[in-house]
Amino acid sequence: MQKRLWKLLCIFGLCLSIGVLSCVGGNWGKLTGTQSPTQSELMKNWDDYKVFYRRNLALIFKFKDDKKIILDKRWVEITTWGTLAASRISRYTWVRKIVGQNDQVFGYLVHASSDTANVKIVDADTIQLYYYHHVERCCGP
Repeated sequence: MQKRLWKLLCIFGLCLSIGVLSCVGGNWGKLTGTQSPTQSELMKNWDDYKVFYRRNLALIFKFKDDKKIILDKRWVEITTWGTLAASRISRYTWVRKIVGQNDQVFGYLVHASSDTANVKIVDADTIQLYYYHHVERCCGP
């Protein structure tokens, strides 16, 4: 009985490992930290980009070109300076380069340092950005 249980556990573990590894596969882009441009430089030259805003969380400065960034419905395109100037990201921020296939730069992500994001490559000219907001708990477990 023990030997049979051990074999079943090994088979289960192997199947679980294969399942997990198949989910993490795929073509993933990169978000790399950058010293330049800074957030203020991006804001100053905002007209050179298509700008998207996720309320109080993040900004995307996408180059005006044929490349496409797929975003979820919570992102809103900013078309006026007044809207951009009023946008605020409530915590410390990072500026990261959005890099796709063949190290092509799609633009920049400015986001709260506690949040995370991933970039999936769809094709040479298209990426999908996944943004995960970290909710901080203030009062108890």
